Amino acid sequence: MIEESGSTQDVDALSTWLDTWLAEPLPELGGATPTQAWTSEDGQRQVETLLERMRGGLPG
Repeated sequence: MIEESGSTQDVDALSTWLDTWLAEPLPELGGATPTQAWTSEDGQRQVETLLERMRGGLPG
């Protein structure tokens, strides 16, 4: 996603955002964090779908 966005200048800020996002309970994941959701196949699909929506500029 980073390479596709064409911006790799602020990797530290992106890393901080990702760390925060992975630990944040999300309504789209039933209140689970992306890290928690990733432990099941269904959760992995949900996280992947959420990331694709975000990449496309849509809300989670």
